[in-house]
Amino acid sequence: MLRKKVSVILAVTVLGCSVLGTGVVEVDAASNSLSYSISSFFKKLKDKANSSKQEETTTIIETTSEEETTVIETTSQEDTTSKQEITEELTTETEATTVMDTQEQGASSKQEVTEELTTETEATTEVVMQEKETTSEEETTSQQSVADNSKIYNSISYYKEMATVEAEWLWSQQMSNGAFAFYNADNGSVYINPYFSEIVAIALINYDSSEEAREKIEDYFEWHFAHINTAETDYNGLAGTIYDYDVIIKNGIVVSETSRGTYDSTDSYSALFIKALADYAKTYGDKSYLQKHESLIKDITNVMFATMSGGYTYAKPDYKIRYLMDNAEVYAGLTAAKYIYSNVIDDTEMYKKVNSAVAFFDDNFNKYWWKGDHYATVLNSDYSEYTGYEFSWSELYPCATSQIFPILYGLIDADSTYAQIVYEGLCGAWDWQKMDYISEGATVFCWGNFAYLGGLMDDEEKLNSYMAKYGEIVESGRPYPLYSSESAMVLMGCDEMIRQLGFKIE
Repeated sequence: MLRKKVSVILAVTVLGCSVLGTGVVEVDAASNSLSYSISSFFKKLKDKANSSKQEETTTIIETTSEEETTVIETTSQEDTTSKQEITEELTTETEATTVMDTQEQGASSKQEVTEELTTETEATTEVVMQEKETTSEEETTSQQSVADNSKIYNSISYYKEMATVEAEWLWSQQMSNGAFAFYNADNGSVYINPYFSEIVAIALINYDSSEEAREKIEDYFEWHFAHINTAETDYNGLAGTIYDYDVIIKNGIVVSETSRGTYDSTDSYSALFIKALADYAKTYGDKSYLQKHESLIKDITNVMFATMSGGYTYAKPDYKIRYLMDNAEVYAGLTAAKYIYSNVIDDTEMYKKVNSAVAFFDDNFNKYWWKGDHYATVLNSDYSEYTGYEFSWSELYPCATSQIFPILYGLIDADSTYAQIVYEGLCGAWDWQKMDYISEGATVFCWGNFAYLGGLMDDEEKLNSYMAKYGEIVESGRPYPLYSSESAMVLMGCDEMIRQLGFKIE
C-alpha cells in the first residue's frame, strides 16, 4: 500500500451542481480526456411501473340437489360482488328449483330442500370469496414484484452508465508505452507508480472481457515485465521488484523514461501484479501468455516471500513494518498465485509454497490481527499491536482506511461479524458517502476504495450518495487529485453493485 504523501498539484473542484441532474462533460480530446453524458439514477427511480389491470373474472358456483345441478355464473369486472348478493341470488333460484323437484318427485318438502341448499350455497360462497381474496393477494404480490424489479433494473442501468464512463476514462490513462499513468497528460512529465497501475489493470480486466481490452492489458504487462529488476539492478538485491518511473510525453507520445530507483513497497507491488495476471487468465482464458513469462512470474511471486516473517510481510526489505493494508493485498496476491500454479503454470514446489501461505492467513489472520473491535493497523513481530499508531476511527489514514482492506481483498467475507463491526465503526466516525473527510481537511483524495466497499457491503443507499458527490467531480472535468486508481476503485464499486442488484431480481 502506498504510504508516501503525494503533492497536490490542483485542488479538488466541486461544482455546485449535482449528479441528480443530467450533466455533460466536454473536454478537449487533445488532452486525452473524453466527452461524457451522465444520466441521473435518481430521476430514473421516479419511474413507476404501470399497475396491471385486473382481468374480467367469471366465477362458476355449483349447487347440487338429488337429481340435477344448477349452475350460477357471476361475473365481476373488479371482483366486487359481495357474499350477500351471491347468497340471495342463489337462494331465490334454488327455491324455484326445489318447487319443481317436489312436484315431479313428491319427495322432500320444499322447506327442507330450501334450507339445505341455502346452507350449501352459503358455504360455497364462502369458498369463492376466500379464493377471490387469495387471488387478489397474489396479484398484489405480483404487482409489487414487478415494481421492485423495475427499480432494480433502473439502478443497474445507472451503475452500468457510470461504469462505462469510468472505464473509458481509465483507458485514456494508458500511454503510448503501454503503462497506465498516475494521471495522464498530453505533454510534460507524467508519473508511473506500478502499484496504482496494477489497480487500474485489475479493474479493467474484470470489467472488459473484449479482445481489444485483452490486447491493451497485454501492452501494459509487456511494459511491466520489461521493467522488472534483477538482483543486480534492485537496490535491495531482490529480483522481481519494480521501480517507480517518470516519463516525458510530447503530443501524447512517451519520449523518455527515467527510473526513480526506488519503490514504496515490494510486497504490495508484487501481490497486485500477480493478482492482475491471475485475473487476466480467468477473464480471457489465455494461459499461454503467462506461461511465456513463467520465469519472471516466479521471481515476482517470490518477492512476497522475501519479506515474510511469522506468516506476514514487511513492506520492503529496508522498511520492516507489517501493515494491515499490505498484508490484505498480499493475501490477494497469494490466492492469485495459488490459482496460477494450480491452473496455468505447472510448478509443484511453488504451488505448495503459496498454498501453505494462504492456509496460514486463513487459519490465523483474525487470531493475530483482531484486537477486540478493530484490526491492528501495524502488527509487531510478537503479534501485538504497534502502538506508534494509536488506533482511532477519527484518524482517517492510516487507522480507519486500513480497516476496510481485509474486506476489499477477500481476507474476510463482507457478511462476516468482523466486517460488520468494521463497517459500523467506519460509518459511525465518517460520512464517507458525503466525502466529509475532504471537507473536514483529513485528505484531499476521493478515496474510491469506499465506493468499492459500498458495493461489497451491498449498501446501495450510501453508495448512491457517494456517486452523487463523485459525479460532481467528474462533471467538473476530473481535476487532480482524482487520479487513475481512484477511478479504478469506483469502477469496481459500480461493477460489484451491478452484481449485487442482479441477485435480487425475482
